[in-house]
Amino acid sequence: LRSAYSAEAAAKAGTTENGSASNLEDESRKDILRDEYLEKIKLLLVETEIKLADKYFSLGEYEKTIGYLKEVKEIDQKKYLVNVLLEEKAYRLLAEKFVKQKNYPQAIKIYKEMVLIYPEKSRIYKEEIRKLTIEEKIEKAEKLLKQGKYQKASILYEEIFQESPKKKIKLRLSEIYARLGKIAYNKKDYLETKKYWQKSLGFVPENLQILFLLAGIYREENNWQKAEKYYLRVLELDKEKKYNQVFLLLGKYYRENKLYQQAREYYEKYLLYAKESNQQAETYQELSQILSYLGQYQQAYENLQEAKKLGLKNNLSYPLKFRVYCLFRSGKIYFYILLASILILLIYFYRRYKILHLRMPTERKTLT
Repeated sequence: LRSAYSAEAAAKAGTTENGSASNLEDESRKDILRDEYLEKIKLLLVETEIKLADKYFSLGEYEKTIGYLKEVKEIDQKKYLVNVLLEEKAYRLLAEKFVKQKNYPQAIKIYKEMVLIYPEKSRIYKEEIRKLTIEEKIEKAEKLLKQGKYQKASILYEEIFQESPKKKIKLRLSEIYARLGKIAYNKKDYLETKKYWQKSLGFVPENLQILFLLAGIYREENNWQKAEKYYLRVLELDKEKKYNQVFLLLGKYYRENKLYQQAREYYEKYLLYAKESNQQAETYQELSQILSYLGQYQQAYENLQEAKKLGLKNNLSYPLKFRVYCLFRSGKIYFYILLASILILLIYFYRRYKILHLRMPTERKTLT
């Protein structure tokens, strides 16, 4: 049908205007017949191509659907306009098919065609192009990550974030900078480590792991002012108390700086939330020392006994008053009092004996 239609159309276009009146009349008659024949072929061709477009659309072969409808458009604009929605749907489904295959360049190409064909909907399709361009960049960035090229991936993701500041992009950037920080940390480049981890927190400020690690870096540098800030932030965000070690770290810091009341608070919280810790004995002992400096001898004594039960020997210094208190509480004081009394008596009798022994020769002489 297509060949016949093309041939007839070409024949009509090639008809000469020269010739006699009879020839012109014959040609005119032939043109009328040709036009009628051409119209019949055209109608049949258009109908066939529309049916084929429908058939291939139902089979999911959208490229063929679009191809047949383009031919309809060339032959019969009115029939094409009736089926323009089918064409648009075929374009859209074809683009979606490429998206599912992650063939973003091809999908973008389809949407660009749609912008030209359907200018009234260009805003919608331009937005799709923008989204797919971002997805294409994300795919490239992910390939770079798989290759271990974190620096290049971070640059690409930064570009993506400028175009689409979505939560998932923030999370990915936070992860990338966290990874770069760990790489720098393993190389003992702590300046770079801090830079990357702070960037990571810039995208996800509530990242507990990075807050904890960054606090650890400042602690190692003995910059407790910043370490304390990050540790307190961890405690604020950690609802499940997974980072209970922070209580002990802060407690030790306050104990070393003789802030005994704050130290006590954090030691007690650590013992509350870290019941399975292997540092329990040491913690009880240090808490007993803190309590002794606060003058709370009874609680200090109880914590010290708890530490001893857990197998830790006393290796800390305590105030003299507390040591005396412990002696009374333990009953050892009575043993020492008895021992001292015996010793005093022995000294007393020894001295009496010496005095008597010295006096005896004088008394004998006097008697004599």
